[in-house]
Amino acid sequence: DDSWMEDPMIQTQSWDGAGPLGEPVTSYVYDPNDPTPSVGGASFNPWNSGVVDSRLLEKRQDVVTFSSSPLAVAVDVVGFPSSSITFSSDLPTADIVVRLSDVSPDGASANVCDGHVRVTLRPNTPTAVEVWLGGCAHRFMPGHRVRVSVCSGAHPCVSRNLGTLDALGEGVCSVAGTMKVHHGGKGLASCVSLPVCRGLG
Repeated sequence: DDSWMEDPMIQTQSWDGAGPLGEPVTSYVYDPNDPTPSVGGASFNPWNSGVVDSRLLEKRQDVVTFSSSPLAVAVDVVGFPSSSITFSSDLPTADIVVRLSDVSPDGASANVCDGHVRVTLRPNTPTAVEVWLGGCAHRFMPGHRVRVSVCSGAHPCVSRNLGTLDALGEGVCSVAGTMKVHHGGKGLASCVSLPVCRGLG
């Protein structure tokens, strides 16, 4: 039976009002002198690669998370998840790192896939940014939660953004900045789209 190989259903989950007290924006400060570290995933470091528990990373002040309710049934995600993040910063450039994780009932948060883009921005102007999370084939079990985390660094897998427009390798100064993820209000939604397959058993 090859029916599972047909184009998967793309399920999109937005985060409207998902911030503290239902606020339409979640902000954090990214400091290139204390860059958000990379945890697991694709890495040449054998001691920090593959699937790891991301709870310590997610507790950092420069990482924001959005989690689903516990799943009633298993969900198979096969393909290339993507996200559309409405993002703003008080700096002219920023990195956006989006990570998809599987949160088990005991709270462990296992990374599934992630993506990164570096963008040039008009300061303090919300902009929709597409971030592809790479390929995956993963089953989220009943009782687990789907989690999406957003941050602005994955050091040292991704060279830290100094917050300036200096060319890579030429910057000598760094600037901390306030980053905002917008997830409410007309035209200011953020979402993740998952390729969900049916009939895998």
